[in-house]
Amino acid sequence: MRRKILPLLISTTVLAAAALTSSRTPGGIDAAYRGDLNEDGRIDIFDLVGLVRLIFTQEFGSERLRRLANVDDSADGKVSLADLMSLVEVFTGRQPRQAVVFSSAVAGVWAVGDGEKVFRDDLDHRCRESNSIWDGEVIRLAGLYNEVLAFQVIVSAGLEGASEVEIAVEPPLHAETSRAIGAPGSSPYSPAGGVELFSEHYLHVQNPTSPLWFYGSPASAPERMTGWIPDALIPQEAMSGRGGFPLEVPAGCNQGFWVDLYLPRDTLYEAGVYLGRVTVLEQGWEVASIPLEINLLPHYLPDENHSNVWLYHDSVEPYYPDLSAGQLESMLKHEAHRHRIDLVGGFRAHYTGFDPQVMDAYKPYLDGSAFTEAAGYQGPGQGEGEHIFPIGMYGSSVLGDTKEQVQAQSDLWVDWF
Repeated sequence: MRRKILPLLISTTVLAAAALTSSRTPGGIDAAYRGDLNEDGRIDIFDLVGLVRLIFTQEFGSERLRRLANVDDSADGKVSLADLMSLVEVFTGRQPRQAVVFSSAVAGVWAVGDGEKVFRDDLDHRCRESNSIWDGEVIRLAGLYNEVLAFQVIVSAGLEGASEVEIAVEPPLHAETSRAIGAPGSSPYSPAGGVELFSEHYLHVQNPTSPLWFYGSPASAPERMTGWIPDALIPQEAMSGRGGFPLEVPAGCNQGFWVDLYLPRDTLYEAGVYLGRVTVLEQGWEVASIPLEINLLPHYLPDENHSNVWLYHDSVEPYYPDLSAGQLESMLKHEAHRHRIDLVGGFRAHYTGFDPQVMDAYKPYLDGSAFTEAAGYQGPGQGEGEHIFPIGMYGSSVLGDTKEQVQAQSDLWVDWF
């Protein structure tokens, strides 16, 4: 979806628009030629063929492509044979090329690290101008081989709101060798590393509880516990309307995007500085661009963990209706393992009484065979099994209700392990 740089246009109006695009600032202007469907800066036979296909299928994929296909600039925006006739006129030189200009509703774009929660309505956040990874112009991070880094891109909408907003990250290139972290079309957790993108889902909290069991004392609670709080991270390929890209950003609100950057586990990749770019798109138009600088340090983060972290999960099936139970379980387990977390609690083995068939099916997560390339896994912790296994969760009586039942069930679990 990356926008091509346009050649100089003829009219002074379009020249001014093109000059504005070079800065790619929020609220700026992005421009392209009507009919230039592949955006290579010229009108050719490929654009004619592409327009014929669009006329018959009416499958545009983005508002940007629809506007480029509306060659005759009809008020209703429909793409028809009239547009094909206009494009033929442009192709043969009987009509001049015309630019279609997009004015963005995005009011601001900035970045912050992975330890900050930016509320949806906090347009004047204290980290907006600068923070530990962001100097107001460039995103800078450093990490080890086989490490997952993360940062957030915060997009703020103006008074009218912004539609079809998403981000993209160019694979960072080594400053000297031009070798890229991540290869197009490969897994983001291949030995070459890669990038994985998420949207941030917000929960509206009106009446917070006081979980002293977690904070220890009222003084340790967050300063703010009400409002639209960022919570779950939704993969970009999730269902539209449930967090999948692109997103609608309400007027006067923030929308956070989360970037996981897996640094190469392959030490043949050179240590040093890798340069990339984060782009923000609205309706398919590039409206902002931020340089990204990654410093790959000459040290390796081992696959084994020296501390145990676990996370409870449940009720995620509605977000992935097209996946089977086995596919969903594998996806969730792999995602958690890549981030050095044991995901437990919502699986049958954790909330039912002892069943040897259930446990044999679960065993690959314990012995590490579920986290190998043969099992479709790549990333940190290859071959390493989980270290935490709860027998029952949150008071479930999987061991029974009497002394005899508890003793009998306990013996079964101990013998199996």
